[in-house]
Order: sequence, then structure tokens, then C-alpha cells
Amino acid sequence: MGSGHQSFWETDENLTRVRRLLGWTDAEHCDNVRTGSLPHRNLQPGEFVLFVPYLYCGLGILISSFFMLLLEAFGLQLQHLTPHSILHAAIFAHLCEMFVGVPPCVMLFRHFFSVRCSRRSSTEIGRYYFLLKGSGGRSTYLPTFASAKWEHWRNDWVIVRAEPNDRLALPDSSPDASLPEWGASTDLPPEFSPVLARIAELINGRLTSMHVLADFLRQRLTPLQMRPRSAWSYTGPNDCSRVVRGEDHDLTPLLLEEWVRCVTDEGFSPEQLRLPSAIVPLCRDQALRTAVLREMPTLDDGGLAARQLGGDPNRGSTSATSRLGVREPEALPLSTKARGRWQRPPIFSGGRRGDVAKAGSRQRDLCLGARPEAPADLGGRKLFWASSNTAAPGPAAAAATGTTSDAGPAAAGSNGTAGLGSAAAATTGTAGHGPAATAGFWPSWPLDGAHPEALDDAQEAFRLEWAWLQRERERLDSGQARLGERIEAATAQHARAHAELSTARIELDADRAAYHKDLQRLVNQEHAVGVREKRVEVGEAQLKLDRAKLESTQKGVEQRRLELVEVSERQAAVNTELDKMRSRLAEHEAAVAAREGTVAQREAAAKALKESSACQAATLKIREDWVKSREAELTGQEKQLLVERAALEQLKQDAAQQAVAEDREQMCAGLQRIADWAGEASSALVPLGLSPSQVTEPPSTIADALPVLDSAVEQLRRLDSTLGERLETEGRELCRAVAEHLLVCFRSHDPAISVDPVFAGPVEEAEAAARESVQEVVEVVAARFQRAPADEEPDAPRAGAPPAP
Repeated sequence: MGSGHQSFWETDENLTRVRRLLGWTDAEHCDNVRTGSLPHRNLQPGEFVLFVPYLYCGLGILISSFFMLLLEAFGLQLQHLTPHSILHAAIFAHLCEMFVGVPPCVMLFRHFFSVRCSRRSSTEIGRYYFLLKGSGGRSTYLPTFASAKWEHWRNDWVIVRAEPNDRLALPDSSPDASLPEWGASTDLPPEFSPVLARIAELINGRLTSMHVLADFLRQRLTPLQMRPRSAWSYTGPNDCSRVVRGEDHDLTPLLLEEWVRCVTDEGFSPEQLRLPSAIVPLCRDQALRTAVLREMPTLDDGGLAARQLGGDPNRGSTSATSRLGVREPEALPLSTKARGRWQRPPIFSGGRRGDVAKAGSRQRDLCLGARPEAPADLGGRKLFWASSNTAAPGPAAAAATGTTSDAGPAAAGSNGTAGLGSAAAATTGTAGHGPAATAGFWPSWPLDGAHPEALDDAQEAFRLEWAWLQRERERLDSGQARLGERIEAATAQHARAHAELSTARIELDADRAAYHKDLQRLVNQEHAVGVREKRVEVGEAQLKLDRAKLESTQKGVEQRRLELVEVSERQAAVNTELDKMRSRLAEHEAAVAAREGTVAQREAAAKALKESSACQAATLKIREDWVKSREAELTGQEKQLLVERAALEQLKQDAAQQAVAEDREQMCAGLQRIADWAGEASSALVPLGLSPSQVTEPPSTIADALPVLDSAVEQLRRLDSTLGERLETEGRELCRAVAEHLLVCFRSHDPAISVDPVFAGPVEEAEAAARESVQEVVEVVAARFQRAPADEEPDAPRAGAPPAP
């Protein structure tokens, strides 16, 4: 593995990229990733070889239980698979959670995919891959894309520390292709019919694997990683299931396109990554999510769950995975030549390109920039070339003569004529660490007839200029060194500040999540209290008139409460006993642990004695046998403890079931009392003209008893109007009978008596005296009127008629 090519992931910068992909940027997880350039057999406990391309295809640490069970089902190691197979599994997992509405399971995966062995691979690493089965006679799957040409991906690997698992070890042999899981039938049970129908509906809506890939990349989700909840519960940029939280960490459209090109072999346009209009992810539509989840069966990692929850929209297994580290966004600027091949998408570095360019420009200006203008007069000698049209000679001119910059002017020759002649031959030059030599540097007159003093002056000026250039070069080198030290110090300070800010941001995110959780809990509690208060108010208004009749029921409730208190006390006593037994078991386990420690110490002593003295080998063998026998005894004691613990758990379950049965019996008795009271109240209202409510059978639940109570309440609500109408009718009849009785009495004694005073009413001046004088007669007449019996026949005398005098 990687013997012919040097591993790319060796430097700290490259390891930082891997940590960002894993979300391990905090100090706690940084040491969990180390370079992959070491021999892969020198692994510490819990370490395994991880190929970096897997991370770009949807794999995360910790690996999801579904994917681990999938490897177990086929007898594969993680490194047996190609990156494209990892990508297939990730797309399948996200399809199930975000669009179908079920957790991914091995049974459904094996219905669509099979395992194949590549004959072209010379090593067990990456030799096996998942292949989509044919559609003949089976439910079709989403349209997929062609397999990418992953070149040299086996060279990009690191060492990662995680929970130990046999499926993460580097494979050294082929898996058993004769396992039943490789060739067994994959026909699904009838319970999977809604799942297959949902997938067919998505296919008709033009959903493809490319859309699913772009969706989980866009949401920053890792399908093959243990997450707190399923993808259909995704809430937005700050969701706890994301790799990195926050809108500022979302992939831009350009980065999304480069990432998709990196892991596929498809040529596409940006519009092809957008979901069809008929496809809506379940996380965006609550009504659709509730309806879809209600129709789906309950699945676990293997297939159908042992307990079906009946369409509960809140079902689904969750994995409590705590990750403190957060990732930063990755940039994937790939060239078009890399399309269809595995490339290493570069991740954002710590600095900005503009800042780096400016710093490089400043450094270049310091090292290679134009020097300050040299003085025209050096040591009292005026340079004859110090004019606007000429430039001073420097190392570039010396290079043109074939000499090195370190040689200095001495390399010009023993006489000044030869040196100047060589310099004059260089009519063109390039800029070096000093002034450039240009055409026309030397005068155009012949040098043979030059004045000797002029030549001496020129040579002396050349030496002075060269010494000045050397001093300037030393000063610039010193400034460059100081600048480098300052840059390193500023970089270290920036790294420390960045680490502190990252830690503070992690803590702030955790505090904010806890605050939102507490706030949501308080809101739910307030809502529940409001609902309960409203129900209590309605119940008090409805039962105010029947308070006297419900006193007996309240007494029964009080008695029931006392019984529940007694049951609670018994349960508390049982729990106390269980706690005592747990403490005894803990003490026993501590004793066993102490014994194991003693055994370990003795083994260490035996090993030391064996190394120090060969003559005690027989004695150490006897002690070894004794330790094994003691270990066997401890194993038997541990099994006995497990049996006792199971018995305690069974006792606890029996007690809980008995309490539930007693509560159910008491609830049935209360419901029967409610039904009896409703029947008695309905029968009592029949004489008042109300029809009785029929209770066909006693209610079995509180929901069945509510309609009976609603019927009784409705009868009580109509009682007011019925009583009013009846009293008004009977009062009118009574007044008519009294008036008729009085007038008949007066006319029977005096037929000529006038009834005009009745119409005119009483005289105001004599009304009080007249009213007082007739009180005795009023009492006598009122005593003669009686209410007719309730069972009086319709043709009987009128109710309220006075008896014969």
C-alpha cells in the first residue's frame, strides 16, 4: 500500500485538512489523526488505516451502525471497498432518511445491490465494490452515474484513532464469498410495499442519485456517520446533525459543483443539481413528513424491527454521538482536466490569498526592489556615469564578463584596461541584486587612447560602488531575517488566537444549544399548564350544578389516591431493596476487580522472575496454572452475578406489571361509576320533558366515557329552557283558573254585578286598605288550588281547578 508512491498526507497542513473533514478541529481530537507515512502494521490500540477519499464520499467517524452491520453481513473489512462503493452506500442512506422516510437497513440495501470482486486489482484493498442489480422482476432504483476513475487513491491514507472494531482492521485475506448473505434471496416482506412504492414515486418525479448526492453535500450532512437524529428532522444551518453549523459554512454553488465533479464521472450543468419541482425533502414539509412516516413500517439497521410502532411519526432510532469539534468549509478548485478522476480537493488554508500576495510583494520589494540612488560623489571622486542616461555597474555587469558576484572588482584583471574592456563588451544585461548594466554604460570613445587618470578614477569609483552595494546587500539580508522572525511570531500568535476563538465558539454553541433546549422545555411546560387550566375551568363550569352529586365520587377518588400512595410506598420499598442489592453487587464487582488486579500483579511478578532466573521456570508454571483456575472461578462468580441481576430485573418488571393491572382495574371501576351516574341523571330528567340518553355498553376507556358525559351536559344545558317554558305555561293556567274562580263566585251570588272594576284596576287611594282586607280570603282561595299529579290523563279536570265549596 503506497510502496511505489510517497503518501500525500504527511505534513501538518495536510493532516489539518483531514481533521476538518472529520470535524476534529478542537484540541481534544487533534491527536486522533496522525500521518500515514509510517508502516501500517505499527498501529496502537484503537487505531486503523483510513483512506482520505472515503471522507469525500460520505463516510464519517464514528461510522454509522447501519454501515458497520452492512460490512458484517457481507464479511467485508472497511478497506475492502472502493470509494465509489462508499458513495453508493451514502446515497442510499440519505435517500432512505430524507426522501423515503425510513432508516437505512441492510435488507433493503441487499434488495438493490450486490457485492462483486474486481479481477484487475492486485491487492485486497479496494478489490470489492457494490453493483446495482438488474431491474427485471424487481423494483427499480434511482438512476445512478458512471463509476469514477479513482487513480492512486490508495496512496492517500492516514491513521485514525476511534472505537476498536474488527471491521476496521486492515484486511490481509479475501472475505468468504461462499457466505449465505452473498447468494441468498433478497425478496422483501410485504411490509416493505410502502417503501418500494415511495421509491417508485420518487423515480417518477425524476429524482436521481446525483440529486441525492448534491442534497446531502448542500446540507453538510454525512450519511454514514452516527448522528443525533435522522435526516428527515433536519432543521437548518444550525442543526446538530450537520458537519459544521452556521450559514457561513454552507458550500457555495461553485464549491458544490467542484465537489460533485471530484467524486463522480459525470459532466453536468449546475441546473442538474437542483431537485425537480415535484420532489420535496421531508425536512421541508411537516405535513408531508407526518403523512409519509405514518405509512412506513418501523425499521432498524437490519430490516423490520421486532416491535412495529404503527406509523408513529416520531419513531426512529437515534445515536447519541458527542462531537465537540467543528469543521471549516472546504474549497475544491479543481481543473477541468481532473473531471472523472480522483483528485485531492484543496481545503481552505488559514490565510487569505490577497494577504499572502501583499506579503510576498513587500518581501520582494525589500529583497529585489530598486535600491536608493547612490551618491554621485564617493570619497571626493565624482562618478562620470552619474547621470540620468546611464546606470552604475553592478554584479549583473560582472556576470556578463563571466565572473561571479563574490569575485568583486578584483576579477577584472591585473590591469584596468582589460577589465574595462570586458565590461564594455556587455552592452545588455538583466537586473540582479544591484544596478543593471545597460547599453551605453561606457563612453563610446576608444579605450586605448583614454587618459590614465580618467581610467584610475573610473576603477576607484567602481570599487567604492561595489563596496557600497555589498553593505546594502548585507543590510537587506538582515532586514529580511528580522522580517521573517516577525512573520513567524505573528503567525504563531494568530494560530493561538484562532485556537482560542474556535474553543470559545464551540463552548458558545454548546451553551446556546442547552439554552434553546431549556427554553423549549419551559415553553412546552407553560403550554401544558395553560391547556390544563383551560380544561379545569371548563370542567368546573360544567360540574358546578352537580357538585352535590359528585361528592361521593370525590370520596372514591380520595380513597383511590390513598391506595395509590400506599402502592407508591410499596414501590419505594421495592426500589430501596433493589438499590441495596445493586450496592451489594457493586461491592462484589469491586472485590472481583481487586482480585483481578492482584492476579495481574502476580502475573507481572511471575514474568519478572522468569526473565531474571531460568531456574524458577517450574515454579512459575505452577503459579500460572493456579491463576488460570482462579480466573475460571471468577468467571463462574461473574456468571452467577449476571443470573442474580436478571432475576432482579424480572422481579422489577413483575411489580411494575402488577401496579399497571391494578391501575387499569381502578380506572374501569371509575368509568363504570361515570356511566351509572349519567344514566341516573338522564332518568331523573325524563319527567321534565327530556329524552333519556341510552348507554349501550359500559365505557372501557376515558375516551369512551367522554361522549356519555357530553350527553349529560347537553341535557342539563337544555333543562333551563324546558323548565322555563313549563313554568310559564303552568303559571298562565293558574292565573286563568284563579281569575275564573273569583269572577264565577261574584256572578253566582249577584248575576248583575259589573266586571268593569276588574278592567279599570284598583283605586289608587283605597288600594292598600283593600289589599289588607282581602288577605284572609286570598289565603283561603290559594289553599284550594293544588298541582295536578304527573300521571294525570289528558281528559282529566284541568290542573289547578279549585275543589267544590
